[in-house]
Parts: sequence; structure tokens; C-alpha cells
Amino acid sequence: MTTLFNPAPMGPLSDTILENTDILCANDLEMKAINQTLSGQLPMIIINTHGSKGVSFETNGSITRIDAYDVTARDTTAAGDTFIGAFIAEYTRLRSLEKAIRYANAAAAISVTRDGAQKSIPTREEINRFQGGDHS
Repeated sequence: MTTLFNPAPMGPLSDTILENTDILCANDLEMKAINQTLSGQLPMIIINTHGSKGVSFETNGSITRIDAYDVTARDTTAAGDTFIGAFIAEYTRLRSLEKAIRYANAAAAISVTRDGAQKSIPTREEINRFQGGDHS
């Protein structure tokens, strides 16, 4: 079993949580708090979302950065939840970390162009069109 931990909303954490986490996905503020308060080793896969500056991920000491899509944000309420949901769905389906992150990045970009939370979350078809083709 692969575990993913997203510390949102950020609250008190223990090293035990991260010891039992395979993938950590956190935004910049959450990552800063984690780095300042925990002493244990971080998970093998770390995804750090940077809002309008994109996303980066680290595996085996190597960091890859993916730029954000150039969209006009109207409402960022659901961006993080959309990213996490799209990422884990696509990662479970494909088992490709980078493809799943790119997919989630596109999903979050679409969601911020819409008002509201749940109604802003795009469908698989919308994400695939946004990315420029059918990625099923």
C-alpha cells in the first residue's frame, strides 16, 4: 500500500506521521512548518505546490520543477483539494509520478478559473483537453 499525506489544514504533526508516509504533498507554508518543527526523515517522494509558481517534486534527492499554467485565477478555494484528488487518482491509475503531477497541475489550473469549490473541479475529459489531447 502507498500512503499519501497532505497536512491541510496545517496542525500539529509528529515524526510518526511522516515515518508512515510514502508521498508528502504540501504547499509552501505547510512545507516550511514541517521543516521547522519535525526532526525525522521526510518521505521518499515530496510534492511541493507553489500556487501560481507551479509545483516541484523530489525523489531520490533529485528535484523536478513544473511551471504553472498561465491562467487568470478567479477563485483558488479548491485548488489544493483538486490537485490532491487528481494526483492520487491519476497516480493510482498510471503509477507514473510525473504524469500524475502534470495531470493534477492542469486540474488545479482549471479549477482556479472557476468560482466555488466542488463545482470548480474539472472532469477527466476537461483536463485532457486542457493538456492538449487524450491522455487516457
